[in-house]
Amino acid sequence: GATTARFAYGGPSFTVPANQIDGAAIGRFTLRGDGNYVHFSLQAGGEYSSGYHSLDAKAVFRLTF
Repeated sequence: GATTARFAYGGPSFTVPANQIDGAAIGRFTLRGDGNYVHFSLQAGGEYSSGYHSLDAKAVFRLTF
């Protein structure tokens, strides 16, 4: 539903309508590995709906010495 709010220091109230989503999907994939002196991580994900598409990826490689 809609959200109605007002700022703490006054002013008129306002209403933020809810998004109308017909269908959506979110997916994530993570691969991690650790050793005595090394850590790695590969991450990927995405969000898909009728009017919005988003993809992201991240790679981390750490060495301890």
